[in-house]
Amino acid sequence: IIIPLLTPGDNILVTVTKQNYYRYSVSVPVIPPAGAYVVYDSLSISDGAKVETNMGNGNGLLDYGEDPFLDMRLENVGTQPASNVSAVLRSEDSFISIPDSVESFGDFTSGESKWILDAFKINVFSTVPDLHNCNFTLVATDGANQWTSYFSIKAHAPKLEFNGITISDPLGNNNGK
Repeated sequence: IIIPLLTPGDNILVTVTKQNYYRYSVSVPVIPPAGAYVVYDSLSISDGAKVETNMGNGNGLLDYGEDPFLDMRLENVGTQPASNVSAVLRSEDSFISIPDSVESFGDFTSGESKWILDAFKINVFSTVPDLHNCNFTLVATDGANQWTSYFSIKAHAPKLEFNGITISDPLGNNNGK
């Protein structure tokens, strides 16, 4: 097997297998051997029901027609600190808009992660298909360096199907019409 040269910003697919177990594959970013490197770590969906907004129903899922906040954790996986880090959230998904796309995360030491509540606000269109993967790009920067991360969130929507009509008219002529 010939392994091509990998540079920071590339991703490598790592697959772990074992007999009688499910295969696990994950894309791992290639990072530089020195310097800061701030990446997306995790998120939670803050869709608590608020009367004055259409945030959602509080189930922590990305549902159709909701306008939730994304609580987000970034981590500096590099060997050096990062100062004045800010992040921009982007999506080219036709079922998503992002009215609040910029957040300041401040300073990171090497290995430090930071969790910001209500970091970004998004809108999920009511036309989003059930189980649609909404893809996002997060670009973090300290003014001198830029780090790009990718993630997706599965959207949920009702899937209605017509299954026929039954008419019950026991007090009428009982002909089912």
